[in-house]
Amino acid sequence: MSKQKSDQPAGFRVHPNGEIELLSERETWDIVVRAINAAVARGLGGRRTVH
Repeated sequence: MSKQKSDQPAGFRVHPNGEIELLSERETWDIVVRAINAAVARGLGGRRTVH
């Protein structure tokens, strides 16, 4: 990936006051991963595997 491409906004966040914040690709992926992990945790209902 070129540096120029990685500097371009990859997502955005809208704050309660209506302000739009542009997010980098890394910030966007971090949000996506946290959301997926939270959904999986909720779907498993807190169950843990025993090794």
